[in-house]
Amino acid sequence: MNLVHEVCLVLDDNLISYDLMRLDSSSPRDYHVITDHSRVVVKLLKPEHSVDPLNNEVLFSVNSDYGMNPLVEDIRHKDSSGFPIFLSAWEWVSCRPRSQSGLNIIEVAQAGRELFKFHGLGRYPGLVLDPMTEFTGYTEKLKSYSFNYLTADSQSRLKDVFTHLIQPNSELLDLAPDFNVVSHGSIAPEKLMVRNDGSVFWSDYRHVRSAPREYDLAYMYLHLRHRLNSRELWDMFKAEYSKDLNRDVNDHMLNQFCGLLLGRRALTLASKTLHSEREDKLKGFLKELEPLVKGVPVQDIKSFSHLH
Repeated sequence: MNLVHEVCLVLDDNLISYDLMRLDSSSPRDYHVITDHSRVVVKLLKPEHSVDPLNNEVLFSVNSDYGMNPLVEDIRHKDSSGFPIFLSAWEWVSCRPRSQSGLNIIEVAQAGRELFKFHGLGRYPGLVLDPMTEFTGYTEKLKSYSFNYLTADSQSRLKDVFTHLIQPNSELLDLAPDFNVVSHGSIAPEKLMVRNDGSVFWSDYRHVRSAPREYDLAYMYLHLRHRLNSRELWDMFKAEYSKDLNRDVNDHMLNQFCGLLLGRRALTLASKTLHSEREDKLKGFLKELEPLVKGVPVQDIKSFSHLH
């Protein structure tokens, strides 16, 4: 199947104009990107991910003025062979992702303000996730083929991580849903986009969900304070985010969500030990998590490795 040709047929059918379309070789794992780099960008789901993971992103874009403008919200198309393809088309926006190495304090300040605005957007039913879906994913990793080949010590440590960091802190996500906000769900400096005029906005809404504010803030704390090793950037981000909050950020909850994210990272490393990771890397990370498991606040721990 010629993906570019099929996409052009869909655009023609929907009267969307475009220039020369090409397949972007740097597409994420779960969808292809086909774009002309001037008018339109198309996200085409890969067959193994065609259970509609774009649903939240489409709903979010329709319900907000953030990111790119959707031109075609959700298309289910069959090619000439009857093969089903799923795609959405978006207005091309001239912007570039901000690499973490090039992040400056002005952009961080803007990013904090943009996240606060993002959290103030209207909620809608598509944001709510079934907590059991998350726990099922954790269980699958704890019972994975790779897990069975870990040493007994690593298995025991992972079970402690699940019991003390993942399970209780996952429950916090839906403990008080009326106080939750529209959460990005997987925020990182690389998802900060910079327009030609220097202004910034957040991108990539595949994991948007309902969650406490501190859930997104925990992501940024770990990225800025530990990945980039910059207290200055984190302090600026937090200060700009908090300007209109009319309360302090809940540092206790921030700490709990940091524990959740770090625990998830440990499970991910464990699931890869037979394929792309070495178990000594996992052991080192589990050793770093030991104080968290014992109740030490994340703010009292100097560094974490393996956060990339």
